[in-house]
Amino acid sequence: MKEHPRLRVEGEINAVPVEAAIMPAGARKYIMFSGKTLKLAGAAVGDVVEVRFAVADQEAVAAPLDLVVALKADKVRKRKWDEATPGRRRALAHMVAIAKTDPTRARRLALVFEILDGERDTYGNKVSDRG
Repeated sequence: MKEHPRLRVEGEINAVPVEAAIMPAGARKYIMFSGKTLKLAGAAVGDVVEVRFAVADQEAVAAPLDLVVALKADKVRKRKWDEATPGRRRALAHMVAIAKTDPTRARRLALVFEILDGERDTYGNKVSDRG
C-alpha cells in the first residue's frame, strides 16, 4: 500500500459489482460505498455485507468514448492527458461520464480541456495569471 496509498480494487458487495479504493485512516484501512451502491446491494449503514474484491490495475482509466475521441483528435492535449496521474485522469473522465445530458457532457469536455491547458483548476475555477 505504500506505493499506492489508495489501492484501487474491483469486486462486489452482496453480488453487486463495484469499483472502489482501499484508503488509509491512520493504522487502519477502509472502503467507502455510496448510498446508491448500498441500495443496489440491499444494505444500509451498519449492516453486515459480503464483500469480495481483487486488486485492480492501478494505472487503468475508463474514459468515456467522446473524451477518447476528442483526445485522439488533439495531440497536444492527448500528451497532457497521458502525463497526468491515473487518479487525475480518472477524476476528469468521471466528470464527463456522469453528465446526464448532451449539453452538459459538451461543457464538461470543454472544461476538461481547459483543466489540461492549465486555464482552470480541478474544481473548474479560473486560474489567475497573477503570481
